[in-house]
Amino acid sequence: MNLLIKVSRFIYEYMNKNSLILIPLFVSGLTTYFFGILVSIISTIILVSLFLFLRIYVTHPSIGSSINSDYEIYYFHSPRCAGCLFSDVINNISNKDLYNNLNVIDVTKNNNRSFIKKFNIKSVPTWICTDTEEKIFYRSNKPPINISKI
Repeated sequence: MNLLIKVSRFIYEYMNKNSLILIPLFVSGLTTYFFGILVSIISTIILVSLFLFLRIYVTHPSIGSSINSDYEIYYFHSPRCAGCLFSDVINNISNKDLYNNLNVIDVTKNNNRSFIKKFNIKSVPTWICTDTEEKIFYRSNKPPINISKI
């Protein structure tokens, strides 16, 4: 696994666990205590800007696109969606078949608009499973637990 995928996965996993708010608040408290309020305000603005940038432009790497299989799984999410942020489903997937066929799609990115229209996505998070002809056989706001039973 190359370095970019490792960094991307690290950022995605830790941004999902509320560190978008917790890390800047923690650093703000420390800098206020040691350096004063002005340094604290500046460091908090810089950290929040950095985390917002990372949250919007760094997404979970999609592994499934290179795997040949009878089905594809699409997970539509948004970095600003509370349900997506608090959901830790992607990080806890234990079924290798499910994980290997997973395609993570950020609905806020313009280059993903065709997928959104194609699958008629109205809300996030949304999980869709398709066969090889792209016929939808599973659609829900919850992930498919056991793909073989669907």
